[in-house]
Amino acid sequence: MASKANRASTDGPQEAGSRPWLSAYPAGLAWDQGFAPTLVHTLLDEAVGAYGERTCTYFLGKRLSYAEIGAASDRAAKGLQALGVGEGVKVGLLLPNTPTFVIFYFAVLKAGGTVVNFNPLYSLDEIEFQIRDSDTKIMVTLDLALLFEKVDAMLERGALEKAVVAKFTSLLPLVKAVGLKLTRRTKIARIGASRFRHQIVREKDLLANDGRFDTPVVTPDSIVVLQ
Repeated sequence: MASKANRASTDGPQEAGSRPWLSAYPAGLAWDQGFAPTLVHTLLDEAVGAYGERTCTYFLGKRLSYAEIGAASDRAAKGLQALGVGEGVKVGLLLPNTPTFVIFYFAVLKAGGTVVNFNPLYSLDEIEFQIRDSDTKIMVTLDLALLFEKVDAMLERGALEKAVVAKFTSLLPLVKAVGLKLTRRTKIARIGASRFRHQIVREKDLLANDGRFDTPVVTPDSIVVLQ
């Protein structure tokens, strides 16, 4: 790779004028440096190897390490593969910014599927249109009533094949989790009362495995995310 000095000598005035930010680059850094192709989920694996015990997520007072997030994503990947997720299978994430999003984002990629991100604020018709347009088969969400009721409606409409539902209280420190159950229990959906509970997989059941998922066979043209 050419160094910054070498680039400056070969790019000429036009290059410097069209890319003025190059002057702020550290010495020896090539702006056009190439990178070997790699699977996106290896970014998490590398972080787990380098920073395993360090905090990866901090959510409402609860910390999870890179090792914990990595292990959970491995188990989720194997669980998703058991549901049929592989190359070309679209998995929707109807989630707010939570550790659950991080876990399942990488889990879908490890399983070989494609992530489809859904805005939790969308109306039912908007969500249904996006599901059918993207050919999403499985939706991952939390058991918060505002979120689960939308996913349950999609099961009722026949737009989804399955749903994976994670417990919101499992993301909280113990005191906050107990407090939520006691004071705001109406905010938590009753998953077992759904008429479509046979199509619902609870996160704890999905993650009940050894995390040894099958490495997917994907190509450079495989779609990682539909945004």
